[in-house]
Amino acid sequence: MAPGYVRTESSARMPHEFQGRLADDTPLGRVAEPEDVARAIAMLVGEEAAFVTGEVLAVDGGYGLARR
Repeated sequence: MAPGYVRTESSARMPHEFQGRLADDTPLGRVAEPEDVARAIAMLVGEEAAFVTGEVLAVDGGYGLARR
């Protein structure tokens, strides 16, 4: 699991301007909430992903792709 910026109690201390820029630069238009990462983890531990191995899943709303 490779989450991008996730809105948490700790990250909420980051300047609002910085958080806004991250959201603006993310194709989905917002930063991740902890639930977004939790849903991705739940997907990977489910039966549907039983044969998935050795992968790193980016949970960043497309931020990494947009920066290329």
